[in-house]
Amino acid sequence: MNNRTQMTAGTFYASATGRLCLREACAALDSLWDDLRGKRILTIGYATPFYTYFQEKNPQSVTEMDFEDSPEKTLSLKATESSFPFKSETFDRIFSTAALERAFLPNVFLREVRRVLREDGSLVLMTLNKRRLCRQYEPCAAFGGAKTYAASQIVRLLDANLLQTDAQKSFLYFPPQAYDKTDSVSYTHLTLPTIR
Repeated sequence: MNNRTQMTAGTFYASATGRLCLREACAALDSLWDDLRGKRILTIGYATPFYTYFQEKNPQSVTEMDFEDSPEKTLSLKATESSFPFKSETFDRIFSTAALERAFLPNVFLREVRRVLREDGSLVLMTLNKRRLCRQYEPCAAFGGAKTYAASQIVRLLDANLLQTDAQKSFLYFPPQAYDKTDSVSYTHLTLPTIR
């Protein structure tokens, strides 16, 4: 096995390129979510690098959750995409990263997200943008890579699951395999849907 196939999201975010992407993602989050004080936040997927960012925003609580089959070694709560261990309408904000790509049943996953999100809550869904991802880097093993979506597909998928997209943002992202290839730039889109 070569280093590219062994790369994880953790090793990516530990790299200089990963730290750059983390800063860009946090800046995008700043423009989507304003005051997080007193909010209950759920992160889904490999969101460990974002934990400090959320703690600095002084939320009431931050709960980290990932899929049971996640390759990452974290202390995140483990769950299946079809059954989250929370009561309905538990969270004010949900941040999902590298999770939708790994969901075998994306509609089931998004219905469960909607179930645990408060009626006045909002979700930021960070995904790889299929239209901007260089084909030679797809699937991106470090981020699950099972399925990628174009921005329009994300909107339709969210709409089908009673989530309305209020904004979409893109930011610069280098696939983990492209550490030394500055011409291999692609984009990730952040979507911010809210319950109808």
